[in-house]
Amino acid sequence: MCNVFLGFLRKCDLALFIAAICAISLQIHSTLFVNEGYLGLRVGLADVFLPVFGVIILFSLLVKKSSLFPKWSVPHVVGWLIALVIVMSFSLFNGYVVNGALAHWALLNKYFGFFILLAYFFLGSWVVSNTANWERCLEVFVNAFVCFFVFTLLVSVMTLFVGGYHGEEYALALYPWDAFMGNRNAWMIVYIMACSFVVYFGHGANRIIPVPILVLFWLMLPIFLVFNGSRTGWIMSGILVAVYLSKDPVSKLKFSVPLLLLGVGLLFASFNMTKSQDVLKSKHVKHFVYVVSGKDLRYEGDKKRYIAFEDATELYLSYNSLVGAGLGSYRPFQEEKRGKFVEIIDCTPLWLIAEMGLVGLLVFSCYFLVCLSGIYKRGFDGNTSSFHRALFLFMLLFIGATILHELMYTRLLWFLVGMGLSVSRKESPSVSP
Repeated sequence: MCNVFLGFLRKCDLALFIAAICAISLQIHSTLFVNEGYLGLRVGLADVFLPVFGVIILFSLLVKKSSLFPKWSVPHVVGWLIALVIVMSFSLFNGYVVNGALAHWALLNKYFGFFILLAYFFLGSWVVSNTANWERCLEVFVNAFVCFFVFTLLVSVMTLFVGGYHGEEYALALYPWDAFMGNRNAWMIVYIMACSFVVYFGHGANRIIPVPILVLFWLMLPIFLVFNGSRTGWIMSGILVAVYLSKDPVSKLKFSVPLLLLGVGLLFASFNMTKSQDVLKSKHVKHFVYVVSGKDLRYEGDKKRYIAFEDATELYLSYNSLVGAGLGSYRPFQEEKRGKFVEIIDCTPLWLIAEMGLVGLLVFSCYFLVCLSGIYKRGFDGNTSSFHRALFLFMLLFIGATILHELMYTRLLWFLVGMGLSVSRKESPSVSP
C-alpha cells in the first residue's frame, strides 16, 4: 500500500490535485456544536481535508517531490504573519486579564481558528510554488470553482421548484439560498469570487470557462440575487457588472442580457409555481418584498447590527485604546449590559479595534494592504495575469463587505491570498494564465 501511495505521489501533480479539491471543498461549510452557551464551531469540508493534505505534503517532501518553503512575490511575508500571531496571542492574554477566564469562543474559534487560516495561506502558497505547471494549476482552480458554484446554484433553483413535493424536510430544501455554506452571506462571498472569475475568464481571448457553465450562470443569476437576499451582494453586483462591461461591452451584452431576461422570467415563475412555502415565507424574501413594495423597510438583522455597533463602540471606549478589551470580551460585556447575548460584531474593522485596539487594527490592515499591493502588481504591472486581476477585484469587494459583515475568518480568502502571492519555482511569475 505504501509503495502504491509513493508511486501516486511521484506520478501526479500533487499541487494540481489539491487545488482542484480546495476549489470545491472551500464552498462547503457547516456550524457544529451550537448551544445556548456556545455560538458553534464553523467547520468547512476543506478543514477536514487539511490533515490529509498535510500528510500528503509530508510524503511528497520525503520523496523529494516538492519543496517545503514557498516563494512569495512580496518581501517579509513570514514576518507579517508572525506579527499577526503576536497580536492575536497578546489579545487572548488581555482577554483573560479583563474577564478572569478564557471564553471558549475566543480560544477555539478565534485563536486556534486563526492558525487554521495560516494553514490555508501556506497551503495556497505551497500549491502554486510546487505545481509542475503554474498556468494549468490556476486554470483548473478557476474552472473547478466556477463549475461547482454553478452546480450549487442549479441545486438551489431545482430545490425551489420541487422542494414542496417531497415528504421529508431536507436542510437544503428549507434553506436553499444558504446553500452548502450554511449562511447566505457566506455564500454571497463565494458568489463574488465566482463572478470575478467570470469577469476575467468568461469572455474573449482569456475565456477558459465552458460556455454551458456561463449560460447557466447568467440564467440563474437573477433568481439567486433575489432569493439569497444579501444587500451587500446587490451592491457588489453593480460594481462587478461595471467592471465586466468596461471592455468590449457590446459583445458581452449580446451574450448575457438575453440570458438575464430569461432568468427574470424564471424568477417570476418561481413565485407562482413553487410549493416550498418555507422558502417563500423566509425573512429574506419577505424583506425583499417589503422593499420593492415600499411598505416596510424594517429588518431584524439591522436592529441587531445597530445594537452590536453601539455595544462594540462602548466596549472599545471602556478599555485601553491601543490594545482593546481583549479577545472574547465583547460577549460577556454585552450579556452584562443587556442581560443576554444579542449579536456578534458584524463588522470586521469594528471587531478588530474593539477587542485588539488600534494596534491590532493597524497590523491586520497593513498586512492586507501589503497583500493587496503584491497582487495588484502581479495583475496589472508588466505581463499581467488574469487570475491576479480577478483576485484583486475580489479583495477590493471583500474589504467593502467587511464593513457590513465579520469576514476575517473566511478560509477562501486566506487560501487565495496564499496562491496570489506565491511564485512558482518552475514558471515565471509574469506568465498570464
